[in-house]
Amino acid sequence: MSYFINVSVTSPSLCPSFPSHLSARSSAANQREAHRRARLGTRKIRFILLFSRQGKLRLQKWFTPLTDREKRKVIRDVTMLVLARTPRSSNFLHWRDLKIVYKRYASLYFCAGLEEQDNELLALEVLHRYVELLDKYFGNVCELDIIFNFEKAYFILDEFLMGGEVLETSKVAVGVSLEQADTLQETMEEYMNKPAY
Repeated sequence: MSYFINVSVTSPSLCPSFPSHLSARSSAANQREAHRRARLGTRKIRFILLFSRQGKLRLQKWFTPLTDREKRKVIRDVTMLVLARTPRSSNFLHWRDLKIVYKRYASLYFCAGLEEQDNELLALEVLHRYVELLDKYFGNVCELDIIFNFEKAYFILDEFLMGGEVLETSKVAVGVSLEQADTLQETMEEYMNKPAY
């Protein structure tokens, strides 16, 4: 039995120092891929941010590689843009080459950065589904649940999204994964707390 490793060349857009003539994909191939994804309804979310009304970051998930400096700049700019908007404004805005989709739930803003060709309404549904999953797990989730149980919030997000695309749409399937993880964690805690003789 043999195993193959799929190695791909980094996209020039993700690595500015990457020579464009060495790119494995032409711009036409990139456009075809974007049209294929748009036609199939798949979308690539670049990042998800959760922040409070005071601008405190509560959760961040990046699906594209950025330096820490770029991440801080994106967080600062997007947070200021969203917080400056009036409550009656649209939940969609354009920023640089991205579409920003956000929704406020209680004291938290759930914000996603999308590629230009992606559907904003589908991204809004993704954010809403994430809130539903959090509600199902925590029971009427609040900002304190995210602060004190951030590892569970990340776990739920990882069960729901992978690589910026929806992995599992079923709330039941995600709930089963969470129950299994909680059971495993409890078992490990019991095992670790037993005295070794």
